[in-house]
Amino acid sequence: MTHGASLRAIRSAMLRPAEEPGRHGPCAGSMQALSDLAAQRRAVRRPVAMAPGCRVPPPHFAPFWLIAVVYGTWFAVARGVIMRLVFWPRQGASLLAMAVDAAVAGALSGLSMAACHAHARRQ
Repeated sequence: MTHGASLRAIRSAMLRPAEEPGRHGPCAGSMQALSDLAAQRRAVRRPVAMAPGCRVPPPHFAPFWLIAVVYGTWFAVARGVIMRLVFWPRQGASLLAMAVDAAVAGALSGLSMAACHAHARRQ
């Protein structure tokens, strides 16, 4: 039975023969509550949109590689920018060393976050 069919069955069971959804009666508030509940469920099921046209599911439903890439890329860029502005100018690090450092940190962070989500998904 689909979600829509189960809602229709609940609505038809709640309505009395003399009452219609548009009229006031003991079931009028219940129909609105069911409609609100259905709208909330539809909103929860939608995947998270990171960018227009880019649909990414929530982490518990995403594959391991996708979690690693998304978290790792975000962390590598954020760490690279912060380290470039705060620490690396004083140390005199080369551009290649900065890029390698940010990439390794992003890869390790992405893999560890993907492993954490995979572990949580199994429990």
